Amino acid sequence: MLRLLSRKVGSLVYPVNQVRPRFKSQLSVAFNQIPATKMSRLKFPFVSPSSSSSGLFGKKDLCSYEGFYELEKQAELRVKGLINEAFSQESANKRKMVEIFDDISNELCCVADLAEFVRTSHPNDNYRQSANLIFSQISQMVERLNTNLELYVKLKDSLDTEKSKLDECDTRVCKLFLADFEQSGIHLDRSSRSKFVAINDQLVNLLMKFQINSQQPSLINVNDLDPKYQHVLKYFRDPIQVDTMYINSDDELIREFVYKSFLQENKVQEGFFKSIISKRKEIAKLCGFESYSHRANINMIMDSPPKIVKFLDQCSKVIEQKSIDDYEKMSEFKRTKLNSSQPLHQWDVPIISSRIKKTLLDLDRSQYLNYFSLGTCMEGLNLILNNVFNVNLEMQKLKPDESWHSDIYKLAVKENSNNSLLGYIYCDFYQRAEKFSNVDCHFTIQCSKLRQDNTYQLPIVVLHLNFPPPGKDRPTLLSFEMMENLFHEFGHAMHSMFAKTRYQHVSGTRCSTDFAEVPSQLMEFYCRDPRILKKFAKHYATNEPLDDRTIEKLCQSKKMFTSCELQNQILNSMLDQAFHLEDFSERPVDIIEKYTQKYHHLPYVKDTYWHLRYTHLVGYGAKYYSYLVSKAIASKIWSECFEKDPLNSTAGELYRKKLLEFGGEKQPMELISSLIGIDVGSSNLVDSLTKNI
Repeated sequence: MLRLLSRKVGSLVYPVNQVRPRFKSQLSVAFNQIPATKMSRLKFPFVSPSSSSSGLFGKKDLCSYEGFYELEKQAELRVKGLINEAFSQESANKRKMVEIFDDISNELCCVADLAEFVRTSHPNDNYRQSANLIFSQISQMVERLNTNLELYVKLKDSLDTEKSKLDECDTRVCKLFLADFEQSGIHLDRSSRSKFVAINDQLVNLLMKFQINSQQPSLINVNDLDPKYQHVLKYFRDPIQVDTMYINSDDELIREFVYKSFLQENKVQEGFFKSIISKRKEIAKLCGFESYSHRANINMIMDSPPKIVKFLDQCSKVIEQKSIDDYEKMSEFKRTKLNSSQPLHQWDVPIISSRIKKTLLDLDRSQYLNYFSLGTCMEGLNLILNNVFNVNLEMQKLKPDESWHSDIYKLAVKENSNNSLLGYIYCDFYQRAEKFSNVDCHFTIQCSKLRQDNTYQLPIVVLHLNFPPPGKDRPTLLSFEMMENLFHEFGHAMHSMFAKTRYQHVSGTRCSTDFAEVPSQLMEFYCRDPRILKKFAKHYATNEPLDDRTIEKLCQSKKMFTSCELQNQILNSMLDQAFHLEDFSERPVDIIEKYTQKYHHLPYVKDTYWHLRYTHLVGYGAKYYSYLVSKAIASKIWSECFEKDPLNSTAGELYRKKLLEFGGEKQPMELISSLIGIDVGSSNLVDSLTKNI
């Protein structure tokens, strides 16, 4: 008879009468440790990459930062060769013009996308500086090509001269390339085209500076404090550093101070903001567009500002009363439970909504946090991928110079049916002091595309998150919000992995922004579904499952106060449109106050500068609303395909084959209609977005 002895694992001691877990999966074990430790200690075998290449992402040139210059040089030479091919007079065995243009795009993107990631995330200054320089040079090269009239004419003429050889996909991609030319003012005279390039170069630089500044903490000198704050902040270190908008404090003055300090005036950042808006408007006018929003949304599902504003207005009206009711609940809680005579303010919402959930549902983080270790959540993701898409995540051993830091994981995505490789996902999951960007996001390093030898270029992506690293006694434990972010970014990754497009220009997430967010939004439904959580939520040490009652309460908590969250997103989307639509003479804060009064139940807080922390200005300028459109579409797909059975492999196969594989190769609404058989118009989107509130 087997005799069980006490055994210490971290801070946990198993009693003699408790059976220890016999098995933990490869992913669970791997992701519950720092990779450097994992590589030397784990007993299960790793699957080594077949390639013997070294250097960052397996690129031999990037064994040092100087390799960026060689990559850029090689790409430029190959682009020149492709341009020569495009203008070649030889007709025998000539490739389609759109194929040549996509090869040009691929050469540039393979360097630019890599440089974009490295310049924002690599811990080494030399790598970042080199990548930033190369990114700038590639961006300038792209704009020079986009304003090359001879290239434009050559591609445009091919729609007629090669008409008999072009299918629907060729024609769509060709027209998308032409649209890029036209957005860059190709129809302008030479002087105006040169002006466009100069303005765009300035804009790229301004956006980078704005993004850096938007993530810097506010520093407040104790001597400059408003007297009303001094007694509650007298023990804080001088200067007081504020790096968040909200703080979980019982003291309302501290909550107010943090909110106002984080959103305080910054004249340098204000200058960047105004210059960005001004330069964007200048570019739009130069290219013949009514506004920057008209230019930015030309190929979106909602392809004009009037459609966007109508959609947002409709959503606002639908949720108005519900959001008022929710804020009234918070106001009542503040009066009765926090004994405050003050009205509800913006800085109160996170802490009060959290405490109401805790009170009504009797739910505390300590009840569930140990059941959502990073390893457990990764195992949950793999369970979904295995069942829905018949693919598997497989841990890979990193070569010493393949990664930019010691705490990076590498995953291969493989088909279960034949073990074929779909692509690689690098997981940069942990906070670290030298991590430049604190934004959770998905970076494309290399897109899939059909090559001339009829094989596919492997997609490579990085998932860039900011989780606390594991401690000595326990792994990284994810809050529900962190888990949602993990699932969201994995939705992007799988969109890239499943891409089977002829052209990289439309591969995976290279589609309209409002469509690119659909797969990521859909993945969030999985981590809010109690049927799914019950399958993987297990204690990191004992492997004991989380009880059903707690799971149900946790999922119920995610449905509370959703009208308030949606109201915030509507306001931000309307402000984004206002800044990129109107020729305003007002101060940005005056516009914020005006729109807050119209679209939000809580008043604007005087002398706060929300727009200076608006990081979506960089990548989502005039397109922030796309999150709401994609969420509405994802909700419709979930209800039609997965709500009855979230792990339905038949639905997963249809979703993959009818939508994910195409990327931007077809019109988004055509793909959505082919999957769910419904025309998703504006009214349907509003209903889909608001039905569960």
